[in-house]
Amino acid sequence: RIEALYYLFLDFFMISQYPAYIFKGAVRSAFTLIVPVAVVANMPALVLLGTVSLNGVASAMAVTAVFLVLGRAFWPLSLRRYSSASR
Repeated sequence: RIEALYYLFLDFFMISQYPAYIFKGAVRSAFTLIVPVAVVANMPALVLLGTVSLNGVASAMAVTAVFLVLGRAFWPLSLRRYSSASR
């Protein structure tokens, strides 16, 4: 199972090397909203190139805020369910 997760991570890493504009429709939405590979990999480059609009920056910040809130809400639930592997 760990090996499968490793290869899944590698696949996402490989996808992040491509610019987001080559993906269309649902795939682009998935890489932007569900798994924010496009935001993490492309937004810094777009800002440095000056090709991103203020709306794009605001969207990226909104997506980041949503994931921050979800992560902060999920973390205490995860800690409550945690059990050590050495027990």
